[in-house]
Amino acid sequence: STEFGEKGVALPFYIMMIGLIVSIACTVHIRIGMKEDGSAPTLDDLLGAMRFNILVAAVVITVCVLFLCVFFFEQEADIIDDMSNVPKDQLNPGPRLFGCIVLGLAVGVLIGMITEYS
Repeated sequence: STEFGEKGVALPFYIMMIGLIVSIACTVHIRIGMKEDGSAPTLDDLLGAMRFNILVAAVVITVCVLFLCVFFFEQEADIIDDMSNVPKDQLNPGPRLFGCIVLGLAVGVLIGMITEYS
């Protein structure tokens, strides 16, 4: 993203690091115990735990990326801001970038849920 210079180039790497840290943390916390009747967990139990952790990770990543986009691009301008009469101290393309990122994350989670083995 040449519009945002170094910040635009760095944003995907920051998002990747957030995703990596959150996914490792969520993977470590997957716990499946024996059922109440003493039998071993089934594949559905395992997939349910993984699905829950994927959704938790998606929510945590979304919150972190919201703060990253809003505060990282504070008082930056993009082409849409240049066409408007918004004062320079109120410029922030972060919410628009956040919307694109959340749309990609939601579609990725949806594709994963649709194509998972069940």
